[in-house]
Amino acid sequence: MQKREFFNNGQLTLLATAAVVCAEPYDGETTLSDEMAVYDMIANYTSGWTAEQLAVLKFCAEECERQRSGAISVYCMVNAWNHAIDCQHAGARLNDEMVLKLAEMVEPNLKAGWRTTTVTIGGIVAGSQPEYITRDMTELGLMLDAHASGQNPEHFGQPLTAQWLYERFEDIHPREDGNGRTGKIIFNWLTGTLDAPQLPTEPDRFSN
Repeated sequence: MQKREFFNNGQLTLLATAAVVCAEPYDGETTLSDEMAVYDMIANYTSGWTAEQLAVLKFCAEECERQRSGAISVYCMVNAWNHAIDCQHAGARLNDEMVLKLAEMVEPNLKAGWRTTTVTIGGIVAGSQPEYITRDMTELGLMLDAHASGQNPEHFGQPLTAQWLYERFEDIHPREDGNGRTGKIIFNWLTGTLDAPQLPTEPDRFSN
C-alpha cells in the first residue's frame, strides 16, 4: 500500500518557518503562547490547509503548550504525527522500533535511543530504571503491535485497551523528554484517530 501524504513537504516547510519565527524573542505584548502562536500563524495567515490538518496542528500546539516545550516542538510533533499517519496507512507495525522512531522525531535533539539516565517528575524518580527500559519497551512493543493489528491482547487476563497501553508507555517513560507528546501519537494510532486527535484520560499520577 502506498504511503498517504497527510501534510505535504511545502506545508511542513511552512510550519517549520512559522515555528522558528514564533520562537524568536518578541518585544510587543501577546496573549498567545509561542506554541499556540504557531497554530494562529498557520490558521489565520495561510490558506489551503484542510480542517483535518488544522485539527492535528492545533492538537499538537496545545499539547506542546501543556508541556511548555516551545514553538519548535510544535513542528517536531506534527512531523512525527505525519510520519505516523503515513506509516499506519502503509500498513507498518506499531512496535518498539516504530515508537522509538516517533520519539526521536518528537525530540530530535536528544541522544538517539532509549534513555540511559534516571528521570524525575516533580522531584520524584519516575519511569523504568535505565537497565530495564529495553526489556520493558520490547514487551510493550509486542502488545502495541498486537492491539494495532486487531488481535485484542490481554495482560494477566485483562483486555489491553488503548488507554492502558498509553499509561504503560508513560509509566516506562523511555526517553529523557517528549514522552507525553509521543504517548499522544501512540494513543491516537491505537484508536484510529490520527486524523481527528483525541486526548486520553490522564491519571492522577501523571499530574506532575
